[in-house]
Amino acid sequence: MRARRLLEEAGVEHAAREARWMLEAAAGLGGAALMAALDDAPSRPESLRYEEWVERRVRREPLQYILGEAEFRGRLFGVEPGVLIPRPETEWLVDWVVREAPEGGRVMDVGTGSGCIAVSIAAERPDLELLAVDVSAEALRVARGNAARHHVRVEFRQMDVLIEQDVPLLDVLVSNPPYVPTAERASMQPEVLAHEPALALFPGDDLLVFYRVLAALGQARLRGGGGAEGSDGSDESEGSDGPVRGGLLVAEVHTDHAGDVAALWRDAGFVDVHVHKDLFGRDRVVTAVKA
Repeated sequence: MRARRLLEEAGVEHAAREARWMLEAAAGLGGAALMAALDDAPSRPESLRYEEWVERRVRREPLQYILGEAEFRGRLFGVEPGVLIPRPETEWLVDWVVREAPEGGRVMDVGTGSGCIAVSIAAERPDLELLAVDVSAEALRVARGNAARHHVRVEFRQMDVLIEQDVPLLDVLVSNPPYVPTAERASMQPEVLAHEPALALFPGDDLLVFYRVLAALGQARLRGGGGAEGSDGSDESEGSDGPVRGGLLVAEVHTDHAGDVAALWRDAGFVDVHVHKDLFGRDRVVTAVKA
């Protein structure tokens, strides 16, 4: 198959599989339907679309951008070059929030990108109130489209958390912030380096800048434990059977800096700080609770 050969020559790892996926998408068919139609001559629009996609993939444009969507937690999310392509390891953040967030709580997703985290949480925990922020207007447009696609309610707001932190009282703060060291650029795949947004990948010289911001935002806006005061100054534990658990903080991290983030959050006053491993056994997520 010519497409497979071209992709192999371009260094695409799963050339045969991707050639088939693009053929299925271009023809609007899949599985048995595609096999049954292979003897039929493709229409000119289908053929031109497929050839264009193969050429783009040969140039190492990510397949997800070519097809316009990526899978995350069994759902399809619209993606384009203005947003980071969702990764399987990020699903852990959703798992944790879905499991740990208090009933009816308010969750804020910082740096929402495609909205895959916030939209997934909203779909799996409809009792929660979701606020998702991003500095990029382009990313927010994509995220709003994904919320509509999956029929969930999420409030989206354009915000640079390095400057502005005017947000409501929160029960959970979740983020997959930029954390890739600039020094790793040389070893990155061309799909990532040339096509995914640098703004969502590289934090700059201070690799922990966003984790410091998350700690400050968490201390300011997460509910405290053991009788936290509400936004009106009232004791929200009144009438409860025991101490109120503090607000929850969770973020994806670079595997080499998980310990640094955990130490930073402990120094900031958080408790129950833990490092968790991803699907490949690498330190990938840090969680904490506001005292």
